[in-house]
Parts: sequence; structure tokens; C-alpha cells
Amino acid sequence: MADALPTAIQDLLTTQVFEFASAARRHFDTDDLVVILDMTAESPGLDAQPRVKVMGMQDGPLRDKLSKPASEVVRAMRSPLQSFWFIVLQGEGATCVAVNASMLAPGSGALN
Repeated sequence: MADALPTAIQDLLTTQVFEFASAARRHFDTDDLVVILDMTAESPGLDAQPRVKVMGMQDGPLRDKLSKPASEVVRAMRSPLQSFWFIVLQGEGATCVAVNASMLAPGSGALN
């Protein structure tokens, strides 16, 4: 399933992103999260929110995509590792994918 992710997204899935998601999971006391990487900012940064809160702020295709927890979407991987929605905001729009920690390629990523 990791091969199904666009290469640009794979390159952004770093240890830092998963550590951020883990901290957000503890902070919000939920596994049902959306992690957002804003590449449009002068200094790209991460944000995280509970999925239901992000759904309430969206409409259209993104809201439909976020209708299920990421863990349900990546369940076919049969991985017990952390799953979350990952949204990357770029100049040409946003990319939204469900990811699982098993997708993390050691040492990869622009944020390392």
C-alpha cells in the first residue's frame, strides 16, 4: 500500500511527522487524527486536530474523504502501528491520504 502513495507524499512522511502525530494523539487523547503539513508557509509547519473537528470545517470532497478514521482506511495493512490522515497543503492545492507508521521509510523526508 505504501507504493500507492505519491512519491512526494512518501518523501514528506518522516519520523518527525509520526512523532508529531504521537504527541498529538496524547494531547487530544484520540487516535482519530488529521495531521496537516502546510508547505505554503515561509517555514513549513505541522498542525494536528481531531478528525471530527477538521470535518466540521470542510465541505465537498475533502469532507467525504475524511468520513472514516484513517485506521479503517488502512486496515487492509493489518498493522497495529499508528494511523492518521495526512494533509499536505501546497501551492496547487491539498493532498489528503490515510497513512500508517509502517509506511515510514527510514531516513527519508525533507523535514529530517
